[in-house]
Amino acid sequence: MIPGSRTQPVVTNQSMVLFNSAAGVDGIVYSNTVNTPVVGPMLSLLKSTDKLHASLGDTLVYTIKASNNGNADALLTVYDILPEGVSFISNSVLRDGVPLPGATPSSGILLGSIAPQNQVSIAFQVVIISLPSSLVLQNKALGRFSFATP
Repeated sequence: MIPGSRTQPVVTNQSMVLFNSAAGVDGIVYSNTVNTPVVGPMLSLLKSTDKLHASLGDTLVYTIKASNNGNADALLTVYDILPEGVSFISNSVLRDGVPLPGATPSSGILLGSIAPQNQVSIAFQVVIISLPSSLVLQNKALGRFSFATP
């Protein structure tokens, strides 16, 4: 893949034929070059929390930034199955600061369409209700998306 620019990668292809003629002449023939643009979103999720250290009863704010570095819009839903020991705080989900009443991370949070070279941020709160035996809360989010080619 040869990037024509950051927003428009291109796959370049050319064929080659090696041949031997009856007259004993060997040769190579090349086809024309074909450039095919690669169209699609390139999504990434970056998850963080507001605290590096927490105790029983503390509230944590998880933030997930979804970025589209591709060249097509993507319809994205983020899922986050929370670890044991935390409880989701109802109606705490914000999309770019706007409340999303009734949204829950485990059921999926619809972020809508993310345009190329843009990002969307969601945040939600959990409370620590029990301590894991490892004393470490590990958690990651999953994004599922769809897009249409031109």
